[in-house]
Amino acid sequence: MRALIFRGPNDYSVEEKPVPQIGEGEVLLKIIACGLCGTDVKVFGNGHRAITPPRTTGHEIVGVVEDSKSGKAGVAKGDKVLVVAPIGCMKCNFCLRGEQNICPVVVERVHAFGYDTDGGFAEYMRVPKDAADQGVLVKIPETAIPLTLLAVAEPLACVLNGQEKLRIGPDDVVVVIGAGPIGSLHVVAARAQGAKKIILADIDSAKLARAAVSHADVSIDSSKENLAERVRKETDGRGADVVIVAAPAPSLQTEAIEMAAVRARVSFFAGLAKGTASPLIDTNKIHYWEIEVYGAFGACRKQYEKAMQLILARPADFQTLITHIMPLEDIKKAVELMKAGQTIKVVITP
Repeated sequence: MRALIFRGPNDYSVEEKPVPQIGEGEVLLKIIACGLCGTDVKVFGNGHRAITPPRTTGHEIVGVVEDSKSGKAGVAKGDKVLVVAPIGCMKCNFCLRGEQNICPVVVERVHAFGYDTDGGFAEYMRVPKDAADQGVLVKIPETAIPLTLLAVAEPLACVLNGQEKLRIGPDDVVVVIGAGPIGSLHVVAARAQGAKKIILADIDSAKLARAAVSHADVSIDSSKENLAERVRKETDGRGADVVIVAAPAPSLQTEAIEMAAVRARVSFFAGLAKGTASPLIDTNKIHYWEIEVYGAFGACRKQYEKAMQLILARPADFQTLITHIMPLEDIKKAVELMKAGQTIKVVITP
């Protein structure tokens, strides 16, 4: 079969390798599609602490069950499935609550498909027994929509994990900072939850223009005007009820608190690069204004299921975000397009 083999920073290629052989309790998937995300691009350029080469990466996976020797996976040959990327220990309190995304072996070791376990940039993928046993395969119901669209389910599940904490409702003005694929998904998800007004901001006018397909109510080029001041103007001086920082810059975390309203909910959705100095944040404002500040990391099965249902119910909202569907052989071209800022979401097919 053909598979991407990552051998180290800037050393990866599509090569021939044997189709994985599965043992008792395991499942073999034939890959339908795998999304390419910003983390993948960083891995190709810099490596990752959890990845020991050679490794097949890719964690936004849609496939069909080719063979199964598992009695616990809950799927059968021929079933179309999403793959939940994190693989928990199934012993800790988080796993026992179905929250494998914050299991210590996931957070600390990144035990997940595409990291310490071969992922979806290949024609076939083995689902190990520990993953199959905990239900990482989510069956896709019969649908007429292209299954490539469901490659968006993984990042959307992460977005929903973040937004569950924010309790977005019809009285809320939501500000999303960062107009990349994640920011665009946050706009779509906030709209689905009935937000009153959604403001999308970025310092890149071209990125904002591409993200117009997400249908934010207001787009702000924050390289040309003060974002916090503009948000106050848009809210009659009150500030935003919800602020989502979907770009990895400490100054944006500071600014998020500045533009937050009384009892606002703030998500530091984008993690900062290792070694980045912590931002200066007005903790007195958080205290006296009763502002809630949250982190978000990955997603668990219930959020994948919710993401799948949202895509199936509103496919047009997500179809516009996929700007490129490219074959595995062209993955390096896809990476260069992403680096050049010419994409929103890229999906790779075998």
